[in-house]
Amino acid sequence: MIILFFSHCLNGAVLQHRTKLTKNKSQNLVKEEITFEGLKFLYKTKWKSKDGYEKLSKMSLTLGKDAVPLLLDVMKRSSYPDGNRWIAIFSLTRITGEKSAPVHRKFLKHPNWLMRLGALRCLNILKDQLAQSEYERLLKDPSILVRKQALLNIDQLKLASSSSKIVLMLKDSTNYIQTKNGFSLPTDLIDQVILSLGNLKHRDVRHEFIKMMQNEQNKKLSYALDYSLEKITGLKSPQGDWKQKKQFWGSQTL
Repeated sequence: MIILFFSHCLNGAVLQHRTKLTKNKSQNLVKEEITFEGLKFLYKTKWKSKDGYEKLSKMSLTLGKDAVPLLLDVMKRSSYPDGNRWIAIFSLTRITGEKSAPVHRKFLKHPNWLMRLGALRCLNILKDQLAQSEYERLLKDPSILVRKQALLNIDQLKLASSSSKIVLMLKDSTNYIQTKNGFSLPTDLIDQVILSLGNLKHRDVRHEFIKMMQNEQNKKLSYALDYSLEKITGLKSPQGDWKQKKQFWGSQTL
């Protein structure tokens, strides 16, 4: 049952309940109706569990279009907890659908990385291609999580014309971990860069990928490299370990 907030704790009625008790064997079912002000109070609450966020989301959807002004306010104001702002982003998308896209495009420039990330995910859900240039810009975002989501948007929306922008990520030092010994280790983002270029069938990188496949330091990237080379060339590498695949691709003249 949804959390009940008593009116004497809120200096007046925050939640208006119309309770209908129906006996159903061993349990009672309670139906609640939440007001705009009640939902606003809940958005100001700092939740400490997943259950709290789930209930906040459920109540937002229950209020529906009447919740939209509040959701926009929550998204804009840093005084609300970040977790609740995250719920507001997705609730807005679920309630208003494609109409929320212009709002999310604006939030791609929000100073809070979490809001940029949420906007990217919602635009991906909406299959929005109008923000393609913004997706490209965010491939260089300070947050690696935002970079990865921008990459996924381009990949999953099949925006092949952005492939050359993705290639630049292979040379971006911020996508690597610098060790004390002076080595650069690829982050998981580089794996996704390689996979995405394969999904987009960007042929210009095939020679570079074959060269990378020959370098033992890139052994951890072998799955992504093999996958993408197969996508790009239409060839199928033999079953086996990294050495066999390395030999196969090294023998190809593409």
